[in-house]
Amino acid sequence: MTLNIRIFLLACVGILLPFLPACTGPKFAAEWQNALAQPPNDIEGAWEGRWISNNSGHQGDLRCLVKKSPDGPNEYDFNYWASWAGIFSGTFPVTYEVLPDRGGYSVQGESNLAPFGVFQHRGHISEERFHATYSSGTDSGTFEMARPD
Repeated sequence: MTLNIRIFLLACVGILLPFLPACTGPKFAAEWQNALAQPPNDIEGAWEGRWISNNSGHQGDLRCLVKKSPDGPNEYDFNYWASWAGIFSGTFPVTYEVLPDRGGYSVQGESNLAPFGVFQHRGHISEERFHATYSSGTDSGTFEMARPD
């Protein structure tokens, strides 16, 4: 590949990359505003906080919308929105089993989030707090969230 083509491709990526979050952002933003207008129900509703990587120390904002899934009696849909590096953000939906546990609920499961590999998640949700650990590929870390103000 010639140098001019490489420069052109890098320029295209540089121009388009900032717009990638817009592909998922507006839908999540609308669902987020809708969830804020509803009172929380058990674990369902809006959660917000931070994620932090144990491996790199990177961290960012984190939001999650939780709702009952049609997939089964103990299944819930978790739609996460996360930011990283101060300029990137994205969403990823997963469905996990949720069971009553220690005055709250335990949640665990795994999902294949290609191209990021298998995302494993284990956590505990109380009325006001959502704490979880995650691992995916070569990274692991924690999610700390609470109900939005």
